[in-house]
Amino acid sequence: MTFFMRSLILITLKLLFFITYLLIFTQRNYTENDIMYEEEGNFDDNQTGMFLIFMTIVIKNIVDFTEIANELKNDVSIFCLIHTSPKYKESRAIHLKNTWLKRCNDYLFVSTENDQTLPSIKGFRRDGYQFSNARMRKGLTYVYEKFGDKYDWIFKADDDTYAIMENIRMFVINRDPSEGHYYGFKLKIKDYYGHKIKYMSGGGYLISKGALKKLVTVAFKNPKICSPTPNIPDDVQIGRCFSNINITAMDSRDIYDRHVFLPSSFSEFGSLIESTHWNGFQKRSFYDLPKGMSALGNFPMSFHYAIGDMQYGLEYLLYHAEVAGRTSRIIQKTSSGNELNTEHALNMIKMYGKSNFKY
Repeated sequence: MTFFMRSLILITLKLLFFITYLLIFTQRNYTENDIMYEEEGNFDDNQTGMFLIFMTIVIKNIVDFTEIANELKNDVSIFCLIHTSPKYKESRAIHLKNTWLKRCNDYLFVSTENDQTLPSIKGFRRDGYQFSNARMRKGLTYVYEKFGDKYDWIFKADDDTYAIMENIRMFVINRDPSEGHYYGFKLKIKDYYGHKIKYMSGGGYLISKGALKKLVTVAFKNPKICSPTPNIPDDVQIGRCFSNINITAMDSRDIYDRHVFLPSSFSEFGSLIESTHWNGFQKRSFYDLPKGMSALGNFPMSFHYAIGDMQYGLEYLLYHAEVAGRTSRIIQKTSSGNELNTEHALNMIKMYGKSNFKY
């Protein structure tokens, strides 16, 4: 829907509410009994009028958020590349399409077969995480060769990832996508030769178009610096390849050292209950990882292990549920104090993005 159409609908709704409001109050003849009746707390007509005004404000704010999200989408283009399997099409992939994938500028699944209904391309004949390197090499190469530098950023995710695209756009809105950027939850391991590898894993990794170009045209062309061996996890191998072309796995936390790309579920990372699974992340995390919500940033980018129903649960909590009296710390009213100006809101997002994350 265009900006003109949204504005026209908004004006029409406001006009209808205003006319209804006038009809209610102009047809009423106040008497002394009416005043006494209202003083006793029975404000039927007044409540109706105030409700109409309130609904006008609510609808205006909904439109404002849509406009802000659309402007962010226009300013920061992100292509989402999802690693999946045919066996997970109905239980996982479809639910991503129904929720957060629609906020990407475009998206594609990489699987073991071509499927136009997703859509997906065949990345490699063999399935399983252990063969993900072959599939993601094919997927990343396909995106670069088909789209070139059309998209500013590429977000690689699994089919059990949930991503908050508005937060990701705020994270990168002040960064130059033509440079080599590589973000995510930073892990460390040693390879077979004892070399330390720093790589991004879990809920997905984010790379700039500059990094993608160098990865495909330099690293992928040289097997000595980026092995095409299929049976290597893609996140580990991509980290190694980037390191060999001098693109560093960057600090993706906020200025308070809190994590925003989560390699596991928000419930596991936010909980104070320890587990063997979480202990593994703590051991391999490049940075300190305390248990509980103190380790989590206010503007998360992605969660992992969000399967099936959890996709819709997160969609509801993030985009539909509200808490009385609470609003985003970023979005402020304009100087008039009456309406939320989209341009002002975008400037606030840029300012907050610049001051809240590490560069």
